[in-house]
Amino acid sequence: MLRRLKLRTKLRLLLATAVVATVGLGGATVNDRVHAWRETTTGSDLAEASARLGTLLHRTEVEATLSVQYLSSGDPAVRRTLNAARPKTDRAARALAIDRATLAPSGLGDSVRSLTTVDRRWEALRRSRIAIDRRTVGDVAMLLPFDDGTDAVVRALDSLAAATTGPPARDLRARAAIASIEAGAASEQTALLVAIEREEISRPIVKHLVIRAARQQALRSLALAAATRRNRRLGTAAREVESAAAAVGRFRAPALDREVPFISPAMWERATDRQLEALRTIGRILENTAADRALAQRAGARDRLVRAAQVVGAMLVAELLIGIALIRAITRPIKDVARAALNVAKRLQESSPAVGAEWVVAPVAVVTRDEVGAIARAIREVDDTSADRAHQLRTAPSPDIGDGSVDFARFADEVPEVPDVPEDGDNAPRFGRIPPVLDPGSVAIPKPRVVERFSP
Repeated sequence: MLRRLKLRTKLRLLLATAVVATVGLGGATVNDRVHAWRETTTGSDLAEASARLGTLLHRTEVEATLSVQYLSSGDPAVRRTLNAARPKTDRAARALAIDRATLAPSGLGDSVRSLTTVDRRWEALRRSRIAIDRRTVGDVAMLLPFDDGTDAVVRALDSLAAATTGPPARDLRARAAIASIEAGAASEQTALLVAIEREEISRPIVKHLVIRAARQQALRSLALAAATRRNRRLGTAAREVESAAAAVGRFRAPALDREVPFISPAMWERATDRQLEALRTIGRILENTAADRALAQRAGARDRLVRAAQVVGAMLVAELLIGIALIRAITRPIKDVARAALNVAKRLQESSPAVGAEWVVAPVAVVTRDEVGAIARAIREVDDTSADRAHQLRTAPSPDIGDGSVDFARFADEVPEVPDVPEDGDNAPRFGRIPPVLDPGSVAIPKPRVVERFSP
């Protein structure tokens, strides 16, 4: 099959093979870059979702504190402040629906399920607001919806940190640990606030405080050390957390010994507020750091994708341009050589031209030094040799022929006379008999030499 194809077609097939190979290899590279870019895009979405979860955690803690104050005191001013804080919690919770819709196509099932759990806990918290407004719920029962909500937020942060890859993952893991400490400190603050408002502390409250205090004690040092390693700016906030935690611990001991009336509420609130504010500062810094690193990682992946696409596109364009140029550089001289050879053959096959006609040498416009150039030079030599031969034959003298006619007058003296022969008798010639003197065998007439004229 290949023998029947023209040279141009074969060269085009060779060029197409190179282009297909480049598209295959380059397409695989670009596909890897696209996959990496999508992963970084998912990391950026996870960082944004973590920031929203941090906001929801803070709003829930604020609402829990205000709910405890209203439940214990029934102050209308606290009720108005609580009513103003609830829409902010609702907006922070509804924003998670955007994160669920964004992360669902990415195949992050654990993260989506954790966000769904947060949404269910938020719905339970909304239902508990009715009992809080009516002040028909007990202290521990009131704390449970808020504790469940904050715990769900912390688990969601852990899930998002586990699903993140690259540098932002460590920031999000540190953020989840800080969120756990923050949730424990806020829950402890709420429980202590109940005890202070009622000037008594029940056994369920004591148990609740012990559990939250033990969790904070186990996580605080490791979380703060990890956060400080990730960002040097967190050193001051970490030291503030340690100082505030020590102050809270000094107030916790008399509370557990049921010495709550001897605790100064103002001193306690300042200590707990300092601790929570420092923890929230650390959380915001870690969230911003994770988001910045995710965006930088995404920008780097995008730049690598663009460079890979540009390289593959440049290779394809270069292959096409070079291939087309090579095809023309190879086939055009061959066409010129073939045309020159056909012209030479045509002139050699023509009939003898008129006298004085000249052989015109056809130029071969091929000056390459490759095999095609060698063939062109050979055809040029054949053409020149044919022209020289034709010129020699046209200008050579012809002594034997002259102008091509034969003068028989010079043979008149050599022809014998024919005797008179009687018309009767035995010597009478017969009809149709040639006399001996005209016998072809007795007359020697030289044959003319005919030279054919070369027809270029």
